Amino acid sequence: PKSTKELIEQVKVFNHDELKNITQISLKNKSGEYTFEREISSPNSSWHMTAPQNIPTNSIFIEKLFASLKIIKTKKFLNDDKANNANFSLVNPTAVITLANSSSNNKIILSIGIMNTIDNSTYLKISNKKGIYHAEAPSSSLENVTLTDLVESSIFNFDFKALAWIKISKSNLSSSLL
Repeated sequence: PKSTKELIEQVKVFNHDELKNITQISLKNKSGEYTFEREISSPNSSWHMTAPQNIPTNSIFIEKLFASLKIIKTKKFLNDDKANNANFSLVNPTAVITLANSSSNNKIILSIGIMNTIDNSTYLKISNKKGIYHAEAPSSSLENVTLTDLVESSIFNFDFKALAWIKISKSNLSSSLL
């Protein structure tokens, strides 16, 4: 028979309440450290990168990140000891995500260890939880994300269907399109 620790399979790592009021995200991986923020007044407000550059964020990346965090399911729960931390690359994690809520100063630090490509799993260490989670890998590869994956690539970021007219100017020449 399986022990209680082995029966954890399919238990979600995060619940909805832990993620809904997050106002700041920090992602650190081999390509750099990136910080994102959103207005505290509205949980549905858009995210904006504040470091290393102050620039609009690719909303698809943030949506995928939260979707991945909501559906990460554990396979096993392991002891948080030196050997497991070393074996699963949690001493020097492949990526670290810090989730913060500015109104309550609560932070969740998620360290992501080595990726097991055989069963598409990874190892997670979460600051406010005991142990190491052997879990399904997130759908987005956080250890390989670069600045180009994170910034809004659209030059014009608005609804073109709502556009009534546009004016294009160059020097002293001007023309309008309706």
